Amino acid sequence: MVKNYFTLYHLSAEMKTTIEGGYIFEIFTRQKNELYISLLTKSKERLALVATASHAKLALYFQQESLSRRKNAVTLMKVLNDLQIQRFSISEFERILYLDLEQNYRLALQIYSSDTNFFLLKNNVIIDAFKNSNDVICEKLIEKNQTHIFSNLESLINNFSVFKANFNTVFNGNIISCLQEILPGFDRHLIKELIFRSDFKNGTEPNLEKLHVELEGLFYELISPNPRVYYENGRLARMSIIDESGLNENDSERFDSVGEAFRFYSYRLYQEENSGKERDDLIKKVEKQKDKTLRKIATINDEKSSDRSQKYEQYGKLILMNLYLLKKGLKEINIQNVFENNREEKIQLEPSKTPSENAEVYFLKAKKSKQSASLIASRIEKTRSVLAEQEKILQELLAMEKPRDFQKWHRQNLSRLGKLGLISQDEVTQDMLFRRFTISKSAELWVGKNAANNDLLTFRHARPNDIWLHARGVSGSHCVLKTAGICARQDIERAAEIAAYYSAAKSSEFVPVIYTPKKYVRKPKGALPGAVKIEREEVLLVRPRIIEE
Repeated sequence: MVKNYFTLYHLSAEMKTTIEGGYIFEIFTRQKNELYISLLTKSKERLALVATASHAKLALYFQQESLSRRKNAVTLMKVLNDLQIQRFSISEFERILYLDLEQNYRLALQIYSSDTNFFLLKNNVIIDAFKNSNDVICEKLIEKNQTHIFSNLESLINNFSVFKANFNTVFNGNIISCLQEILPGFDRHLIKELIFRSDFKNGTEPNLEKLHVELEGLFYELISPNPRVYYENGRLARMSIIDESGLNENDSERFDSVGEAFRFYSYRLYQEENSGKERDDLIKKVEKQKDKTLRKIATINDEKSSDRSQKYEQYGKLILMNLYLLKKGLKEINIQNVFENNREEKIQLEPSKTPSENAEVYFLKAKKSKQSASLIASRIEKTRSVLAEQEKILQELLAMEKPRDFQKWHRQNLSRLGKLGLISQDEVTQDMLFRRFTISKSAELWVGKNAANNDLLTFRHARPNDIWLHARGVSGSHCVLKTAGICARQDIERAAEIAAYYSAAKSSEFVPVIYTPKKYVRKPKGALPGAVKIEREEVLLVRPRIIEE
């Protein structure tokens, strides 16, 4: 339901007071089909609005800090930089969000299933667009639907006769298309939910009274949202503001606001998609590396099969056995090889050496060849060991079905991947810097290991709105709780238990733990490693307790 009108309506209502009176800092894109609007709110907080133009499961979401720009970011709509946002609203007719700005500028975010686009308007005329700008410049942005969504729905819900008359006028045997035409704001998913709740069966006559009752109930759910993110088989299924009939509410997470649900859902979806890509990329790397290892083994085996130590030793002995036939200055000699059924052998000689010296040359070659054969055997053993590890990693990767499984596996196998050269040693070191604990589906806790490491965690790897925790009044690890949005209370409490465990008070029954957004933690000038000053704090009293990393 991320592109549903009612979801967008509640998102705009929640963010209205935050955005209005603030300023657009800049607008840019750093990957295809995604627009980043960096905002400064009237309370001087940095905020990012991320809008996606071509993704079936994403629309837009807000996050609490402005995204850092990459070198390949492209700045867009520069004329809006530093302009104040006077109004943030949603159309009464369409899925279009408006940011009305100073100097008669307007930014329109059109969130459609297949025709999402973002327009810059001046005096209600399009002067720029995120996609296909040449096709729309100088045109007016026209809202195709002119049916007032809420007032029309209320008239249908409050009067069964009106609903019945509208239904019978439009119905031609296809209940889905009929309801889509008479219920403004209802997309195909909501229509199917309504039909399911009304127990309609194909080939039967619609029970309009039942349908109307269920419509009323569904409408009141839509205007009083219960934001959830649903899962199926461990994967994200849907973000919704209603109780979905076809999904298990026990396999879902509730959120206090639509905005938080949006943030979490978008973050996890990106995580799942990127994890899937990372897994696929890693599989390709391992397969490529495995092919290279197989070729290396074949090459070594060729070297092994060409071992001539035995032949060299025979030549040395044959020369000594036939000294009476040889003299200095000969380049070669034909001799019957008594070691191989008297087969005639042509043996090359060095003319500058005596026959005995030539025999010694062959004995030396035989010795070196034996030593090389021993090294080859060791190389084969080591290379086959590498091949076995590559095959094992490949099997483990192919057996994974859930992105979350890959993330956990990847974190636990950094050393293995580093030894095989599948990731850089810098990456291994970076990811192994801190202890890491999965607190919930949306939160992870990073824990420092010593005073210097605490400073590194707090001032190099923590974001401003991450939650920083530390046992109060005693030495201990800095802890940083990272999450997709605002941290849930239970996640903070769980993180506090771990912070208490990694402190000098871990043997106490209860330990006070302070927590605050990291932006309120600073390093006093000249302070020792690990020492910080907290400008704001709250305190939890918890039992020291740890969970599996």
